[in-house]
Amino acid sequence: MSGKKKVDLKITVLEREIKAGKPIYILSISGGKDSLAMWLAMHEHGVDNMVPVTFIGGWDWDCAMEEIKRVELITGDRCRKLDSTGYFDNVLSLRGWPSWHVRWCTGYKRDQIQVFINSIARAYPEHRVLSAVGIAADEVKRQKKNGVKSKNIILPLVALGLKERDCLRVCAQAGVTWGGHYYSHDRMSCWCCPWQKKVDYRELYFNNRKKWNLMRAMDETAPEGRKFHWGKNSLEQMEEIFKADKAQGGRKCLNMT
Repeated sequence: MSGKKKVDLKITVLEREIKAGKPIYILSISGGKDSLAMWLAMHEHGVDNMVPVTFIGGWDWDCAMEEIKRVELITGDRCRKLDSTGYFDNVLSLRGWPSWHVRWCTGYKRDQIQVFINSIARAYPEHRVLSAVGIAADEVKRQKKNGVKSKNIILPLVALGLKERDCLRVCAQAGVTWGGHYYSHDRMSCWCCPWQKKVDYRELYFNNRKKWNLMRAMDETAPEGRKFHWGKNSLEQMEEIFKADKAQGGRKCLNMT
């Protein structure tokens, strides 16, 4: 036992009653349309032993956290918060922004959720513990990824035939709107996610200047060679493109490469 890490020995006992003879479902909740629709749909279908959990890295959209609170009230299920606020900022200053080849943010989030799942399984050895992931029925490429092929991972939205547009409908019917976030964004990733579309950064620059300026300040902390870039453009270059875009009626934004 001396060789075990402390996280490997962690046990999480839930404050709620767990119904015997049924699996425990750990719902990975981002606060976006797919994961919240999954939570709402499973609640509507009367699924027992649901344990929602969300990872907080400090780069989260405020509206996502607010809608998680709303769904908590609707379902009566408390969403466990794995709060690592500050961790991403620290790693950014040491390693720079995540890249396609080194997605340290995604890896850390996945690992923390898995530690939580393991701690539940350790506390309830008589129950099968399943991880529910919010992948929509029309997200075929995501369904084929190795990370979701485990026998202990289920895709409720796929099982129910709910596509991405259906997820928005399910959420809207429950009063979950994110303050109109999806009118200008198609994802609920971290607000400064390096893998957003250029229109998302444009939206940030023109309509959320406070966060854009924060992103500029965050970029200053990244090591040389690991600064932010979208294609060949730095944040400073993107800003100049957006200014020109505004002056030319939106045409120059299309030239970003």
